[in-house]
Amino acid sequence: MFRLKMILRSLQIPSFSGKMNALNEINKIVSSMSYHPHFRTIGDEEQLTTERIAEWIKTNNVLAIVLRDILHQPQYVEKLDKL
Repeated sequence: MFRLKMILRSLQIPSFSGKMNALNEINKIVSSMSYHPHFRTIGDEEQLTTERIAEWIKTNNVLAIVLRDILHQPQYVEKLDKL
């Protein structure tokens, strides 16, 4: 969850490179996470699941943030397409 908080902060800054890095991180998380929709733990750590990442995106209005600006940059739009 700490990683997601840092990604959210990066998305909220006006820097293009910060937003691109944050989108890259979101795409890495989404592509590497388990497709099992149920919550699991590994030791004491919580594992991200598709359900948890979807809830994070919804709760933090991530789509509204990423669609707010910079849509004129083709590289940015390509990253959004993956999200």
